[in-house]
Amino acid sequence: MKVLHCIDPSITPQTSSQKKRASRTKSDPHLQQIEHLLAGVFDHTATLIFDLSLPEVGIQAPLALVNPSGITLFSLDQRRGVFRASATDWEQLDERRKQYRPSHPNPIKTALIHFE
Repeated sequence: MKVLHCIDPSITPQTSSQKKRASRTKSDPHLQQIEHLLAGVFDHTATLIFDLSLPEVGIQAPLALVNPSGITLFSLDQRRGVFRASATDWEQLDERRKQYRPSHPNPIKTALIHFE
């Protein structure tokens, strides 16, 4: 599997957001773990792209996987818990009440906005 980092390390990031992304991409152990796990699953036909940005269409994804079966965009989130998806609903389990409640932001609706 090929790995591409869209933040060019030879260019000094201008904004604090760019600085965070540039340092996170190479040093974040979670991203390194994702890269290691996917490398064991996909062959040379797959490409993992870190920090994909397509401003023309309003897409910014921390990870994208391109392979012969298609393109998968990953949206990473720090939230923890049990989630479920149904149609366009994205819900999180309320541990106290043992009921699912709408969770925000909703990645399904975000994706639909970009691709409809």
